[in-house]
Amino acid sequence: MKQERKGTDFPYIAHPIRVAEILDRFECEEDVIVAGFLHDTVEDANLTEAEIGARFTPRIAELVTRVSEPDKSLPWKTRKEHAIARLEQEQDPEVLALVAADKLDAVRSITDTMRHLGQKKTWALFNATRDEQHWYYRRVAEILLGKAPESRLFRTLDFETQTLFPDERHSTSFFAGKPLGTAHDARAYLADPIRHWRPDLLRSSWLRAGSAPAASRRASRACSHLPVPTRDADSSRPSSSARSIWARKDDRARPTCSH
Repeated sequence: MKQERKGTDFPYIAHPIRVAEILDRFECEEDVIVAGFLHDTVEDANLTEAEIGARFTPRIAELVTRVSEPDKSLPWKTRKEHAIARLEQEQDPEVLALVAADKLDAVRSITDTMRHLGQKKTWALFNATRDEQHWYYRRVAEILLGKAPESRLFRTLDFETQTLFPDERHSTSFFAGKPLGTAHDARAYLADPIRHWRPDLLRSSWLRAGSAPAASRRASRACSHLPVPTRDADSSRPSSSARSIWARKDDRARPTCSH
């Protein structure tokens, strides 16, 4: 829990918590939410599918495995090309939602880091160039939208990817028939204000109020005993501030995770 993410001043564990929060907000099933909590454990904590299945459920273990990169020793471009190829073939809507939530938090984290550090220092945190990152996130968003054009989760990812990587050849809108000019146009609906890190953030309303699924709370306790992931400059999710998806508890217009 004390390990800070690359280029940030808050614990790495904030990322999987935010991924789980996004999935919860988009009304995904409990297994998907817990898989969001655990989605990096195969890659970064050396857990196996069997270990996750024994502690949680076989479905959670399957979801985590299907969004994990098989060999992180390969060059960045090779790994991402493989991930793109797998995503193109993927048909399971819950796997697709898990990928989308992970990438959505990554895009938001990069955006936050740029706000604090500027473009030059932000992109210096990565082994991949800005153009390579642009290609990867844009391709992921395109594939997901192609599979489910009406998915609000996928459209949110598409919109925020376009905000981070402006592309005149690409147009995007969050609400049908209502183009959005900036990310702030969507903030009220997404209930996603940017907050600076506080020591008690990870135990804020989503966990403390008991609104998280019971399995998610078990995942939180389990994660506290796992080896802390070591992130290098190849990490694709830097950030300099933490978010709280549930900052506005009265905003209940939650789109569905089903595609």
